[in-house]
Amino acid sequence: MKVLLLSGYRTSENIEDALGVGREADGQRILDNRIQELSRLGFEIITVLAGHQADEQLRLCPRIANSEMVFDTSDHVNLASNLKAGLAATESEGCFVLPVEVPMPAPELWRFLNQEWGRQGFHTETQVFQAVDAQGAPWHFGFPLLITKAGNQLIRKLSGFHSLLDSRLGYAQLVYLPQSEVAPEPKAL
Repeated sequence: MKVLLLSGYRTSENIEDALGVGREADGQRILDNRIQELSRLGFEIITVLAGHQADEQLRLCPRIANSEMVFDTSDHVNLASNLKAGLAATESEGCFVLPVEVPMPAPELWRFLNQEWGRQGFHTETQVFQAVDAQGAPWHFGFPLLITKAGNQLIRKLSGFHSLLDSRLGYAQLVYLPQSEVAPEPKAL
């Protein structure tokens, strides 16, 4: 499955603000780490870049070469425009979405969303799947999102799409409890 790694939603003339070029605790660039982590999970990665910062990201983050690249050429770049630009490279299929600044979610969370999509049917009319905790709060910064085939087709057609919270999108919020939070099975006496 493909992952849209949104890396061009905050653009400015200041190259030092380029998304993903900062370093994490291990000394690696954020963008390089996300690409490496997603590759280890077997995902095909589409990195979305935009604006003046794309040159700096390409120069400083060599692992970008291990992903497909898409450029968001919108006049007003944001998460929604990055998403729409990235979807153009997915041929109307389902895909995951992760902004580069969001720490890498656990592999179990990715599997959970994918399994739930499979259970509900790949032809669901729901456009976006999002994991939430038992209280309904978005899990792990609200990401990853899983954009379904229906969502891909709708978002690519929408005019005036400026927010991931656009009321025209149908979200399925799925309760995700990590294994550590699930009560153990009762033991037989």
